[in-house]
Amino acid sequence: MVRKVTDIDKMFGRHVDNVRREHKLTRRQISAKVTVSHQQIQKYETAENRITVSMLYEIAQALGVSIIDLIPHELRK
Repeated sequence: MVRKVTDIDKMFGRHVDNVRREHKLTRRQISAKVTVSHQQIQKYETAENRITVSMLYEIAQALGVSIIDLIPHELRK
């Protein structure tokens, strides 16, 4: 069963994009450090595809941040 992308997925994607930009890294630079292409990073950031927890962890490691830092602020309760 394929699950639809939700508003939460979109929030995560936008937040990952913002954190990446704050660290002044390109999608290509991040993809070189993780197991997916820069096109896949774009799909995560635009919420065309959902980000798994393991990929969120890899992205956090590539950015040099905690996985907590990739959780959108409005979801940290």
